Amino acid sequence: MFPSFAIDHGQALRDANDYLVSIGGGTIDLRGRYTANALGTRSVKWLSSTADPYTDIDVTAALFVDARVSLRARKEARILRPSGSTTAVVCLVDYSEGVIEGFEIQGPDPANNVMHGLLRTVTDPNHIIERVKIRDLHIHDVGSYCIGQQFGGLRDVIVENNVIEDTGADGIDWKVRTGKPANIENNCWGVKILGNTIRRPANRLSSDVSGIGLRGQAILEGNHVYELPAGCYGIELVPGIGTVADWRQSANRTICSDWYVEAADPTSDTVGLLAWASGGITIGPGYAKGCRVQSLAPSMTPYDFRNGPSFTGVIVDGVRGREAPKPRGWSNVASDKVRYR
Repeated sequence: MFPSFAIDHGQALRDANDYLVSIGGGTIDLRGRYTANALGTRSVKWLSSTADPYTDIDVTAALFVDARVSLRARKEARILRPSGSTTAVVCLVDYSEGVIEGFEIQGPDPANNVMHGLLRTVTDPNHIIERVKIRDLHIHDVGSYCIGQQFGGLRDVIVENNVIEDTGADGIDWKVRTGKPANIENNCWGVKILGNTIRRPANRLSSDVSGIGLRGQAILEGNHVYELPAGCYGIELVPGIGTVADWRQSANRTICSDWYVEAADPTSDTVGLLAWASGGITIGPGYAKGCRVQSLAPSMTPYDFRNGPSFTGVIVDGVRGREAPKPRGWSNVASDKVRYR
């Protein structure tokens, strides 16, 4: 723990992480308010427009957190990026075996920057993040994702009880993406996204934005999305991409239960839950208020599933000014288990 009365804590936060890495790991204990103007830089892998989809780029952040370093608040604590832009306020690099817990991340505003709140990056696209908990965070006023999982695989990861508000793009953007298709089925298991609350996403981008956007197998339970703008998705279960060097796993075999999505304007065309062509998805129980549920035709996926998801115990309530559309999909879509009010 270090005091929170200095003008700028960016370098001190990064020094604390580097010291704990040098001794094999530990915990940064946050107490109070930390202002981060000075930024650090790391080189990580990112998508490229060339034939090789991965390239090295420099990313900036107020704090980089490495494997076996935990970041926790013992009492009220906040990391503030008050102005300007950066890749992320907090950036996890090749992260595993740690806990990110119990504090606030605040950006300057949700519309005029492209920074993420908490972003996971890798130096190797085949890196596997293991035994991680991200919980009890309050992340708000950032121009891109509040929580972004972009590259690598996942094992035994829990994202729970986070409050996400006023983000420029997705609340939680969760991708399982590697450069090694041969082992893709082993690259994602034990992922749980539980009890998260997302309010007012898409302040910068006006379409194709999700409260929660998921690629890769997971258990989604008890997640709520409020004040969802028109043209956006409350929960989006996304297909995979089969490019050999950029292999993105679909949301196949995902369970999505006890969810609630509420549109900001019930007269607009807002999709509370969108499930693409991925096999073995079970959706419900759930509640879409002032918005609809939808499944789409088969699309590109590493598994090439031809069957849609199953809906059961889903209620679509209060779609105003137009007929409530039924889910579109295939014979195994249990549309009789979707009720309209």
